[in-house]
Amino acid sequence: MGLIHRHDPKGIDVGIIEVQKELFIELTNRGWTSYDSFDRAYRNKKGADKIPEVYTDNGEYKEVLINDTKTATSFFLADEKRTYDFEKCLYSQGISIIFQANTKKLYPNVKHQPDEELIDTIRQAIKKKYWENRLVQITTGFENVYNSLKLSYNNKDFVDMGDFNIARFDFKMLYSNTNEVKFIK
Repeated sequence: MGLIHRHDPKGIDVGIIEVQKELFIELTNRGWTSYDSFDRAYRNKKGADKIPEVYTDNGEYKEVLINDTKTATSFFLADEKRTYDFEKCLYSQGISIIFQANTKKLYPNVKHQPDEELIDTIRQAIKKKYWENRLVQITTGFENVYNSLKLSYNNKDFVDMGDFNIARFDFKMLYSNTNEVKFIK
């Protein structure tokens, strides 16, 4: 179980790590075990694919697609465009949090496919940490969640079937960069 993020973040990453830490604490308090939470991933080209990878301290990148050795993982993607309102000194940028979970392990007492339980648990954590007013949409389904990536058919073996489910929570974040980056709830 781990909270994995960059050290000495700048720009959008400061706010992403704030959200990441708050949600990690809330979800682990709700019983999530064997959960790895990653910060912002890059859309890196690998052959014909464009996959999500986080930068590691040793100058390498680590893929963050579904990991079947973990009960749950999450990572962030940031829109590649941000706008700036000079009158208010505010940036606006979309971010997404992608959750990938073995829902049978997360919810062992649920007899049906617990995909909605996954979404509700995450939504409740977001609401408790006061980020709900920045939530724009929730997306499910492999191809829909990963629509900003390009994944070959071989990587699509994880379609929302069996024990794994994925969901993407999209936010429109406002932040100031005048003295220090701070998301506005």
